[in-house]
Amino acid sequence: MTTYRAAVGSVLREARREAGLTQREVAEAALVTQSSISNYEAGKRDVLLETFDRIAVSLGTTARALLDRVDRVETGRAA
Repeated sequence: MTTYRAAVGSVLREARREAGLTQREVAEAALVTQSSISNYEAGKRDVLLETFDRIAVSLGTTARALLDRVDRVETGRAA
């Protein structure tokens, strides 16, 4: 089973790619650095809830929708 941090990272990367955005574009919209986005996507850092919410908005979705996707990754269910 994947770690929660890795599941969050995987979902963030997938959602960003689906939105057609670069890490830099998401970072600018979410008021964080590009390296922070890279670290979140790689599962190297935890994301604060406030930051997670800003990332979600930058991706055109909600934190709840992203967390639902994380839950599906965590439980091994299809996204």
